[in-house]
Amino acid sequence: MGERAKEIRAEARRSDMRRLRLGAGLAVLSTALALSACMKGESTSTDVTTDKKYWGGFEPGHVYALQQDLIMLSVDGRQAHLFVPGQNPGWELASGEKCMVPSVEEYRAAPHQRSYVAGLLPKGVRIRVVKLVLYSFSEDTQLEIHAQPTEGPFGGRDVEIQSLGAGVGDHLALSPRAECLKAAEGAATLAAPGTARAN
Repeated sequence: MGERAKEIRAEARRSDMRRLRLGAGLAVLSTALALSACMKGESTSTDVTTDKKYWGGFEPGHVYALQQDLIMLSVDGRQAHLFVPGQNPGWELASGEKCMVPSVEEYRAAPHQRSYVAGLLPKGVRIRVVKLVLYSFSEDTQLEIHAQPTEGPFGGRDVEIQSLGAGVGDHLALSPRAECLKAAEGAATLAAPGTARAN
């Protein structure tokens, strides 16, 4: 075999090896991306404020009065949520600390003990339902109910209140739990933007 033929054959082997390495690298990258997507999960949010089948007892624009003191949680200042004192939201912080909603007494004794506790909304404060969002993550779907306190230091802040509801019928619709919320008497009921009031 001539020198030129040996060089051509050697170059072909090197080329084959580069293709194999590239193919293996792409396969590893593809697998890593697929695993990453599985681990992260896919999430979607759909505004269903105008879809009456999701209203249940939380009609957009309706105002409710708190029937007991409620605790507001907000991890790192992000989205706020209202919970009944002592409730376990099932959350875990990045540090591994489990979030627990304190009792009213615990909160008042040490309001800054838990970094994720934003504050307390006292009985009688009014909140207005402003938006309903269907949130899907992997194979789990839940209805998020967004409201805003109409008064006090948290007035106008967006807060999720689905933990104060109970399931009714189909389509994940929720109705306010009587021990938490009651339709506010004498409150003007304003339709949320983009919605029409039910007759």
